[in-house]
Amino acid sequence: MLSVMREVKNFFEISSETGGFSLAGGKIALKDKYKAGQYILLSGSLLANGVYKIAADENGVYTLEGAAVDEDWSGIVFGLAVPPDFVALCAEIKAFNDNPANAPSAITGETVKGHYTWSKATGANGTPAGWREVFRTRLQPFRKMFTGVRV
Repeated sequence: MLSVMREVKNFFEISSETGGFSLAGGKIALKDKYKAGQYILLSGSLLANGVYKIAADENGVYTLEGAAVDEDWSGIVFGLAVPPDFVALCAEIKAFNDNPANAPSAITGETVKGHYTWSKATGANGTPAGWREVFRTRLQPFRKMFTGVRV
């Protein structure tokens, strides 16, 4: 999701808190109030920068899905309000990227007479189309000119 947010220059940030943070066992204590299912963005960390979904709230101690490292750092935590349509589009992009048939390839066309024909989707410059090209029009409504988030 982070790479897609960077591409559209939109992190859907609605709040931020600055300070010292500790991520341990996938849990982080935060001053601001967040909800289970909401996304947050950790910034300023050496190993844990990224977007995480809050799995649970235990009185201000939040369990983050996919947080695999333990670290103490000073930085910023952004509260995000990511639209469900954007979350679904990110899932489609991940599925596209995970499909080996969509891996970049030098093959742009091949024909063996009477046997088979093979071609690869290409971008405007003739190179294989990646997720940015394939999903460009669907990403457009989420684009911003500039972002205030540095990740």
